[in-house]
Amino acid sequence: MAEKTSVWNEMVEVKLPKAPKTEQNFQFVGVNGKTFQVPKGVTVEVPKPVAEVLKNAEKAKNEAEEYESGLSSEN
Repeated sequence: MAEKTSVWNEMVEVKLPKAPKTEQNFQFVGVNGKTFQVPKGVTVEVPKPVAEVLKNAEKAKNEAEEYESGLSSEN
Protein backbone atom coordinates (compact mmCIF):
# COMPACT_ATOMS: atom_id res chain seq x y z
CA MET A 1 0.00 0.00 0.00
CA ALA A 2 1.35 3.42 -0.96
CA GLU A 3 2.15 5.76 1.92
CA LYS A 4 -0.17 8.77 2.04
CA THR A 5 1.62 12.09 2.53
CA SER A 6 -0.05 15.11 4.05
CA VAL A 7 -0.17 18.38 2.09
CA TRP A 8 0.95 20.00 5.34
CA ASN A 9 4.31 18.23 4.94
CA GLU A 10 4.82 19.63 1.41
CA MET A 11 6.82 22.84 1.76
CA VAL A 12 6.82 25.67 -0.79
CA GLU A 13 9.13 28.71 -0.95
CA VAL A 14 7.38 32.07 -0.88
CA LYS A 15 8.55 35.67 -0.65
CA LEU A 16 6.11 38.37 0.26
CA PRO A 17 6.91 41.95 -0.75
CA LYS A 18 8.72 44.00 1.89
CA ALA A 19 6.28 45.92 4.07
CA PRO A 20 6.16 49.72 4.02
CA LYS A 21 7.04 51.37 7.33
CA THR A 22 3.34 51.80 8.13
CA GLU A 23 2.61 48.04 7.95
CA GLN A 24 3.63 45.02 10.00
CA ASN A 25 6.64 43.00 8.82
CA PHE A 26 4.61 39.79 8.66
CA GLN A 27 1.35 38.43 7.29
CA PHE A 28 -1.01 36.30 9.36
CA VAL A 29 -2.51 33.35 7.48
CA GLY A 30 -5.20 31.04 8.81
CA VAL A 31 -6.03 27.71 7.17
CA ASN A 32 -8.44 25.15 8.69
CA GLY A 33 -7.89 26.39 12.22
CA LYS A 34 -4.10 26.57 11.90
CA THR A 35 -2.45 30.00 11.97
CA PHE A 36 0.88 31.08 10.53
CA GLN A 37 2.89 34.26 10.71
CA VAL A 38 4.76 34.68 7.40
CA PRO A 39 7.55 37.31 7.38
CA LYS A 40 7.63 39.89 4.59
CA GLY A 41 10.71 40.69 2.51
CA VAL A 42 12.48 37.34 2.96
CA THR A 43 12.19 33.95 1.28
CA VAL A 44 10.71 31.32 3.59
CA GLU A 45 9.28 27.83 3.28
CA VAL A 46 5.63 27.36 4.23
CA PRO A 47 3.24 24.42 3.96
CA LYS A 48 1.55 24.14 0.56
CA PRO A 49 -1.93 25.19 1.83
CA VAL A 50 -0.45 28.42 3.25
CA ALA A 51 1.26 29.17 -0.08
CA GLU A 52 -2.07 28.62 -1.87
CA VAL A 53 -3.87 31.06 0.45
CA LEU A 54 -1.17 33.68 -0.12
CA LYS A 55 -1.35 33.15 -3.90
CA ASN A 56 -5.16 33.48 -3.90
CA ALA A 57 -5.00 36.61 -1.75
CA GLU A 58 -2.51 38.24 -4.12
CA LYS A 59 -4.69 37.36 -7.11
CA ALA A 60 -7.77 38.84 -5.43
CA LYS A 61 -5.85 42.00 -4.51
CA ASN A 62 -4.68 42.45 -8.11
CA GLU A 63 -8.20 41.92 -9.46
CA ALA A 64 -9.60 44.48 -6.99
CA GLU A 65 -6.96 47.02 -8.01
CA GLU A 66 -7.77 46.49 -11.70
CA TYR A 67 -11.47 46.93 -10.98
CA GLU A 68 -10.89 50.12 -9.01
CA SER A 69 -8.62 51.43 -11.75
CA GLY A 70 -11.36 50.77 -14.30
CA LEU A 71 -13.88 52.66 -12.20
CA SER A 72 -11.66 55.72 -11.85
CA SER A 73 -10.94 55.82 -15.60
CA GLU A 74 -14.67 55.93 -16.38
CA ASN A 75 -15.06 59.32 -14.67
